[in-house]
Amino acid sequence: SSSSRLYDFTTGSAQFYGGADAAKELDSGIWGMIGGNAENSDQDCAPSDLAVIKTEFLAGLSGYENGDANLDGDVAPSDYALGKLNFLAGRSSQVP
Repeated sequence: SSSSRLYDFTTGSAQFYGGADAAKELDSGIWGMIGGNAENSDQDCAPSDLAVIKTEFLAGLSGYENGDANLDGDVAPSDYALGKLNFLAGRSSQVP
């Protein structure tokens, strides 16, 4: 859309879609999303998400693509590693 919403994630994990299970406190008062849900069809980090990350990396995609698990603007092996780590840990996250 042509407008954006400002959202203050520093106020707690309840600010995240999916609640506390979809967020991690990185430092006191600093919260972040769980990376790795590249497919966005559910909220789980799963092998299908890893396939999306791998496919986008091999295609040479860059920017804020679905496979950019750490949102640094590039689809790279580090995104695959992050997705795999969160999959193996059973973590989940979802963007509404």
